[in-house]
Amino acid sequence: MALDSRPACVRWQIHLSSPPQEIFRLLATNQGNLCSCTTISSEGICFLEFHLPLSQPWQVRLIETTPPSRISLEYSEGSLATFDLNDDGTGGTDLTLTDFAIPAEERLDVIAKWVSVLLALQTETQQGFKVNGPVSVNGQTHKPAC
Repeated sequence: MALDSRPACVRWQIHLSSPPQEIFRLLATNQGNLCSCTTISSEGICFLEFHLPLSQPWQVRLIETTPPSRISLEYSEGSLATFDLNDDGTGGTDLTLTDFAIPAEERLDVIAKWVSVLLALQTETQQGFKVNGPVSVNGQTHKPAC
């Protein structure tokens, strides 16, 4: 994971073993354990709520989707984060998360949240593991202790 050195911009690049379609599904739909999507029908605005371990749900506004390659989100009045999902040619995904215009007073909190999202996404895409759910090890199911 590489961290961009510009103060208002954070960029990570990670590799995931699942294809971009699966990563897109986990990030932008209700089909995974990582987040849920709710639409405010009167305004037509879609919000994603990330469910992070040991954290309050984090709500962000979905502003662009280009299935299965891009998801852009807005939070904190103008901060913009984009997930670029690129096929690695072997059935996996090269994911780049770039967050622009992070307010200085929120930088550490935002970094911690995005690292949590990326770790949860990595966990979610590994066979037998689910974020906030039972873990299967050697055919036996274990529930988190807390």
